[in-house]
Order: sequence, then structure tokens, then C-alpha cells
Amino acid sequence: MKKVYSLVLSLILLSSFAITLGPVQTAAAAGTIYYVDSASGNDSSAGTSAATAWKSLSKVNATTFQPGDQLLFKSGGVWNGQLWPKGSGSAGLPIKIDLYGGTVRPIINGGGTQRDYQSTGAVMLRNQQYWEISSLEVTNDDNFSTDLTAVTYLNSKPSNIRDGILVVLDTDQVPAGGDTIMDHIYIHDNYVHDVDSPNVWPNQYGNASFNGGIMFYVIGSLKQNMTFNDVRIENNTIEKVDLLAIANFNYTTPSAFQDEVDTYNLWQTNIYIGHNYMRNIGQGAIDICDAKDAVVEYNVVDGWSRRYNAESAGIYPWKSHNVIFQNNEVYGGPTTTGANNGDGTAFDFDSPNADIVYQFNYTHNNPMGWMSYLGRSSNNIARYNISDDNAAYLIKFGWFDVDTSATYFLNNVFIYDGAVTKFTSSNANLASTYFKNVPYYFYNNVFYDKNKPSSSFWPSSPSAYGTAVFRNNAFYVANGSHAAGEPNDAAKVITPPQMLNPGQAPAAGSNGYTSGATVWNGYKLQDTSPLINAGLNVPQLGTKDFYGNTLFNGSAPDIGVFESAVTGGSTDPVSVTIGGTVTASSTSSPSGEEKEKAFDANPSTKWLITTNAGWIQYRFATGVTQTVTSYSITSANDVPGRDPKNWTLQGSNNGSSWTTLDTRTNEAFASRFLKKTYTFSNTTAYAYYRLNITANNGEPNLQLAEIGLYN
Repeated sequence: MKKVYSLVLSLILLSSFAITLGPVQTAAAAGTIYYVDSASGNDSSAGTSAATAWKSLSKVNATTFQPGDQLLFKSGGVWNGQLWPKGSGSAGLPIKIDLYGGTVRPIINGGGTQRDYQSTGAVMLRNQQYWEISSLEVTNDDNFSTDLTAVTYLNSKPSNIRDGILVVLDTDQVPAGGDTIMDHIYIHDNYVHDVDSPNVWPNQYGNASFNGGIMFYVIGSLKQNMTFNDVRIENNTIEKVDLLAIANFNYTTPSAFQDEVDTYNLWQTNIYIGHNYMRNIGQGAIDICDAKDAVVEYNVVDGWSRRYNAESAGIYPWKSHNVIFQNNEVYGGPTTTGANNGDGTAFDFDSPNADIVYQFNYTHNNPMGWMSYLGRSSNNIARYNISDDNAAYLIKFGWFDVDTSATYFLNNVFIYDGAVTKFTSSNANLASTYFKNVPYYFYNNVFYDKNKPSSSFWPSSPSAYGTAVFRNNAFYVANGSHAAGEPNDAAKVITPPQMLNPGQAPAAGSNGYTSGATVWNGYKLQDTSPLINAGLNVPQLGTKDFYGNTLFNGSAPDIGVFESAVTGGSTDPVSVTIGGTVTASSTSSPSGEEKEKAFDANPSTKWLITTNAGWIQYRFATGVTQTVTSYSITSANDVPGRDPKNWTLQGSNNGSSWTTLDTRTNEAFASRFLKKTYTFSNTTAYAYYRLNITANNGEPNLQLAEIGLYN
């Protein structure tokens, strides 16, 4: 590696590598504090005071520590070799590694020494729990001026893999009846840098090789309940590492999509990764795998995929359940923009995941785009995120499969150059390849083209979006024109959004770190913005906006990432008829007056058939049911005799057996575009609702402008 850390190198010249020798010793009574001094220590001393400090890693590694012990390294000291203390703490009595005698972190320099595969950490734990590691500087490189590129192998295993801090659970070393869950691994306030490994993923074992700055994973034979619980990785600085900055995995699962994580109960639970700063990362920064109930927040990624030109995102999950990614900032991604590179974006809804939420994140200046989407997942939500100048694609689709339930993109702000960026990597075949089977909802987003519309930014036609549903979005183009393929959106806003000062470039602070914290206020709304109270309320919005404001003020949520304090707007309820399909008894509608016009939220259009009676029904998206307790009918523009007069409203969950919910006779509409609302009692959620009109007011044709369903 090219960056030279002069303090590390100068002290390396004064020290020799420590080698673990002799039998493992047992430490004194629980709760003992041990001191280690690389300059003045003596391994023959007791080690229980600064005056009697130990000296070497070999002494530390040969000791089994007890619950409540502390292992303190002298500030400014340097130790060459691998730090691998033995023993485990217990609940309420973790073993702690920290510093003493100053504020300069002690250095553990792994030296890039060849070690057994998956025993490659400069700092390491194996089958140990209740440990807290803090205040160390960790590096693992044999030559700071040269980068490894290719993998070497010994006995068919990679031999030049290196890690900074590595925590391993080896299932084959768990004794019969032993503890299978490693609890309470806390790694915080460390500086991990220059961990040089090959710039490729060795992929010989059915799963890629995870290595880099801070790693924890399971190896060995596939067995039940072998996992981690209560892992916290926070306030670390990780710089110039290969491949990943932070990652976890379970190597014991042989299937391609790790089905055994479910059947063998191998979920790694209660993981927290927060407030870490990562710069100049070889591949992705955070790859959280096999996780259940995890939070990844307040992390900054400053340059990633610097030495890796294949699939990777900045921060992403794999085979995880119920993970929240929030308040993260990601920038400086790779420049290879080809659609065949599966990722390259700041974030990724990878595969096969469930209940993944990206919220309150800020990404900018990632040449390959904002979000990858690999599919084979369920219940994904991206809400209240800011994407500024993420170039190639807003959404980049991968190759695994379509999802099994609806996905929501809500209240995001996308600022881009329409001459450079595309909506997706698959604009030409969205409907046939990705937006199919389940709905993809785009509500309340701001699409802000700061340059000019491109014929290729959107798909070629507003009808090319398949199962994607656009409602209450803002489409703003700086030069005032709009591309032909801009999606249909019955409640779109195209006037200037009146954000305070969007699109500012973040600047580096005095610490050299670039942060967008000083520009976020630019995405707030002016009090006269047309986006205020112009959004659509759905439960998937959550409870807070990007700035922490409670949702929502006024009659409806605002469009974009900011919820204004300004109230007002319409108090009418919003119909739940979004993203479903419409069928009717007759196909005799003239062009432009088809059945879909009855549910397009636009009273200036209408549904007309050339008979005086007939039915029209609405089916919600797959898996969606609604408990409707009222509905509305809006009269169309002409000929009052075409208005409905007698009808029933019915509900069904199979499309063939119907329950009558409401019956009306001798209804009349006194004026054109008159909206009348009807209320009834209902406690059942139905997938289908049918309005069966048995008579109109005397004309040969039947028409209405709009139908609304409300719960």
C-alpha cells in the first residue's frame, strides 16, 4: 500500500515480531487489570500495575483472561504480530481491551505475516464472547508501498488474506453441550488502516471470502444455532483496507441463497454498526449478512471500490431480515458504469432479504448511481433519502429474481443531470423483466432534473412501467420541458418545488472529512412550496422525516424529505385504489374513456360504456386487502341521463363469491363533476370491490368520472 504511516514504520524498526510460546496460562482472580508496555515491560513481572507491566504479545496470548478483567496497552506503544488473548467474559462482566498512560492509541501491527486461512486478524478472537476491544491502532501490511492484487494459495486455501480485527466462531471447536452463541462482541473507537489483501474475492468455497478491516463470521461444519448475538461496531475509523471495511457472514451454509440460515437458526442477531468513518476502501464498506434485527446508522463512507472492479455497493445487506439503514452518508464510489456491473451504487437492496428499510440517508457523487436492486426479497422500503449527483442510474437492477411483495420508494429527493443519468439500467424492458408480478410504489418523491430532459432518462413511454405505480411525485426540470416517457401520475407536481437551496456540494471540514451536514438544510421547503400538503399518506411512510420532524402536519404529508410546519390543504380522504387492476363487464368504451379512467384520481376523465347498465371492479395488488367503509362516485362532464341511478357495492376475496356491502336506488347527481360519498358498516378486508350498476338515469350509455374507496 502506498500511504506511509511514519510512526508505525519507525517503531517497527525498533521492535521484533512477538511469537506465542509455551502453555496458555490462567489469569488471576476475576476483575484484574493487566498492563502491557512494549518499551519498559517485563513478561516475568506480575502485569497487574503500570510499574509491573508485561511486555510482549506472546505473554498476553498465552494467558486465559477471566470475566471482568481488563487488558490495557501503553499509549504510544507498538506490538508487532498477532494479538489473540484467550478466555471469555460473562454477562455483566466483559473482558475489556483499552489503553492507559495517554491518548495515543497503542499499535498492533500484524505485519502482513502469512497465517492460516480464517486466522488472519492482526487482532483476533475465536469461540470467545463478552469482549470489548477499544482504543487500538491496527494494521496488517508487509509493504506499505505495494498493493496485493492476485490471490495466492496453499493447500487449496488462500494464503495471503489479511484482516484487521477478526472474530471467528468455529463450529468444529464447540464442545458437545457447549455454548453455541457468542454474545457481546463490542469493537469501538479503534483506528484500523492499511490492511492489504488481494483485490479479488476468492470464490472457491461456494461463498466469497470475507476479509478486511473488522470482520466476524462463522466457519466449520453446518450445525444448529451456531451464531453471534449482541455485536456492536461503533466509532471506529477504517482506512485503506481490502476488501471490506466491516462485514459478517456464515461460511457453513452450502446453498447459494443460504437457506440453512432459516432452517438451522443461524441468524446473527442484535447487530449495531454505527458512527464509523470509512475511507479509501478496496471494495464495499459495510456488507451485513445473515443478520436479524440490525441497525446500521450514522456511518460515513468516503471512497469505496477503489481497488475492486466487480459487484459491490457501498452499504448493503445480504440474506438479512429486519435491518434499518439510516442517517448514513456515502460518496466516492467506483467509476465503472456498465450495466453488466451488478452493483456499483451507494446502496443495494441485495438478495434474499426481508423487511429492509433505507431511511434518512444522504448519498452524493457516486458515478454508478444511488441504489441497486437484485430482487428475490420482500417488503423493501426506501423513504426520506437524499440522492444528489449519483450519476449513472437512480436504480440499477441485478439478476436474481423478482420480489415476492410490494416495494415502496417514498419521499425521496433525487437530484440528477438528465443528460447523464437514467431512471434504471433496464428502461427498455422494465415491464417484462423487473416491474412485474408485484407493485413498486413511487409516492411523494422529488425527481429534480438540474439540467435538461434526456430521451433516455425515462422509459420511452408512460405506459412502459409495468407494475410500478407513481402517485403524488414532483417532476421538475430546470429548463422547463419534460421528457415524453415521464410516468403517468394523476397527482404530479411540475411547478418549481421551492426547496431552500438544493444541490449544494459538501465541503471538507478541518479534520479532512467531507460531510453533507452543512448542506442538508437546502432540501427543506419554503413556506410557499407547492409540495406542502401535496403528498399521499400510506402506513409505510413511518413517523419521521429526514430531519426528525413528526409526520405529518396539515391534511397530507409533504412531498420530499421535509415535513413543513405549514398546515392547510384539502381535508378529503385519499382513496386506497392505488396500484391495482380494473376490469369491467363491457369493453365498449371509446378510446380515452376506458375502465381505468374511473380510478385515475382525475375527475376530468371518465369511464363510459355503450350500455345503460354494467359493473366495474377493482382488485388490489397481489397480497393487498383493504377494509373499505365508504366510497365515492363523481359524475362525469356531460349528459346527466348517463349518471348511475341504482347500484350495489360488493366485496370479494376470490373474484367469484361476492358479499353485498351497500345498496342505493334512485340516486341523482345535481351537477357535473359532483362527488357524492356513501358510508356503510364493514369489518372485513377484501381484495376485490365491485360497483354493479343496474340502471342509469335513462340514456343508452352509462358513465361516471371517478370512483374512490376509503377505509
